[in-house]
Amino acid sequence: MQCHNCGKELADGAKFCKYCGSRLVEKEEAPEITEKQDVPEITGKQKASEEGVDKEASETVKQEALDITDKQESSGAVEDEQAMQSKERNAASEKRKASPIVLISAAVALVVLLFLTLFLTSFGSGINLNKYMSLETEGYEGYGKTKLSIDWDTIEKKYASKMSFTEAAKEEYGMFLSMMSPVEILRENVRVEVDKSSDLSNGDELKYTWHVNEERINKYVKCKLKWKDGEYKVSSLKKVEKMDAFSGLELQFSGIAPNGEVRLQYNGKGIDVSDFRCDKTSELENGDIVTVTLSEDAIQKLVESYGMVPQEMKKQYTVSGLDKYISKTEEIDPVTIKALQDQAWDEYQEYMANSWSKEASLESFDYLGTYLLTNKSKEEWEQNRLYLVYRVKSRINYSGSYGNYNQVNDIYWFISFPNLILKANGKVEVEDILNGSTPLSTFDVDSGLSDGWFGTLKWSYYGFGSLESLYKSAVTANLSSFNHEDHVDESGINQDSANASSSQESSADTNSAVNSTEASSTAESTATEGSAALKISGVGNGEYILPDSDKRLIGREDLMNLSPEQCKMARNEIYARHGRKFKDAALQSYFDSCPWYSGRIEPDSFSDSYLSEVEKKNRDTIVAFEQEMGYNKR
Repeated sequence: MQCHNCGKELADGAKFCKYCGSRLVEKEEAPEITEKQDVPEITGKQKASEEGVDKEASETVKQEALDITDKQESSGAVEDEQAMQSKERNAASEKRKASPIVLISAAVALVVLLFLTLFLTSFGSGINLNKYMSLETEGYEGYGKTKLSIDWDTIEKKYASKMSFTEAAKEEYGMFLSMMSPVEILRENVRVEVDKSSDLSNGDELKYTWHVNEERINKYVKCKLKWKDGEYKVSSLKKVEKMDAFSGLELQFSGIAPNGEVRLQYNGKGIDVSDFRCDKTSELENGDIVTVTLSEDAIQKLVESYGMVPQEMKKQYTVSGLDKYISKTEEIDPVTIKALQDQAWDEYQEYMANSWSKEASLESFDYLGTYLLTNKSKEEWEQNRLYLVYRVKSRINYSGSYGNYNQVNDIYWFISFPNLILKANGKVEVEDILNGSTPLSTFDVDSGLSDGWFGTLKWSYYGFGSLESLYKSAVTANLSSFNHEDHVDESGINQDSANASSSQESSADTNSAVNSTEASSTAESTATEGSAALKISGVGNGEYILPDSDKRLIGREDLMNLSPEQCKMARNEIYARHGRKFKDAALQSYFDSCPWYSGRIEPDSFSDSYLSEVEKKNRDTIVAFEQEMGYNKR
């Protein structure tokens, strides 16, 4: 090394020049400025105190300047001492007079260098976003929540003055840029999220992820950002006992499916019904699943009231107990069908009395079955409509000045009822059974006889001339809005009614015939009504013996436990369903006692055409069983 005063070569590490006595000052190197720094991983609530770092750096610079001044003064004293001892160092002495100025200049340069280094290391290397992120958890075990935030206020305070806008920002925002801070751009383009924020338990491992729009930030702001994704382990959540917060909650379902509703009622303590939320409260039908959720505010309420938290925050319930609109024919019970048939018969009798001419008479009123229409939309008032379809045989017997006409004509007629409801108790309710709708269109029977003018004699009926035209009016015309089920069968209706009627009742000698309906002898028919009724009184309770004999085929197993009298009643109730009256006083008395029975058709006017194929086969099965068991032997 060389002496900075006299230029003589000296040994490395020397403190003073052995030639001129000057104190030697070691050259200090500026700290290296690094572009990248390791980003500390956050394991809890961590915030860096960079204000403290800046303050410490400033104090260090000040202390180094003082040290330099002390060194200068010490150096001056040594130089004076050496000057007194050596006169031959006059030239060096002149240089030493100027050395304090050199040293002070060097100190100032060092201070500037240190401040520059501090700035570059604190900002030039980038803003470490992790230092300003706060991740905490709060609440109770199993119900903990995260509190995640970025301290933008501190970032604004520390770095706003050190950042600047780019030319692109000046072009984009123009005069408004003066009212903005570069940190605003950062806030718009920086966010951090955690993979789970609620229902936390101690020990849960959370992952947080940064989302930084670097492209947009770099476009508008001159700054560097650093960040690092990390993990956080949940701890310190409060542990409390758990309780069933839903035990006092009751769901009350009301209305008619599919437009049912639910109302919540809470009978517990600590919270109230407003703390529960139901995901679906209307347009409900039986079998639907609704989810009830407990509000977050209720947790604190329960802690304060019971010192406990909910064991679950949501619970599912199945909708039940709603009335519903009939959607399938099979949902309509026989009792209801019978009541509607009775109303149809009453309506037609009234119509005949008020509208039929004296030449017209009723030959038969044959029930063909039903059409069921169900609305495709849940919003419409009419959700379903049931049609009962009939074939009416009307005889016109005319004899007059225009000629003679005597002929039976077929008229197809219906009565319909809207909005049949299946009640929660299994009963069917008809909205307005007394006001069934009947055809408004008319059907003309043309006799072909001249009316004496320019036409022919005609008789007009409400209804249709064919089943096809009735179907077109009732069903086809409504297909755009309704689905439908068709259960109308005209097969087997065209049997001779006189022959059918003659087979409905028989003597004791022919009682076992397949077409027999009343298993009674002539002697039984003439018995007193009181004694006959007494004989049958133990058969049943007024309900059907075989409730579904009109819907399914029965077998021997259905009959094995029936007494002879019960078999007799089961056979005849097939006919009683359709309103047939009975010559046998005991039979008539028994069926009159049944709430579902309404006798309206005289025995001689009844035809097998009223019976379905299922009913006919079941009748035959019962007769064969009676023969096998010897119930008909005298």
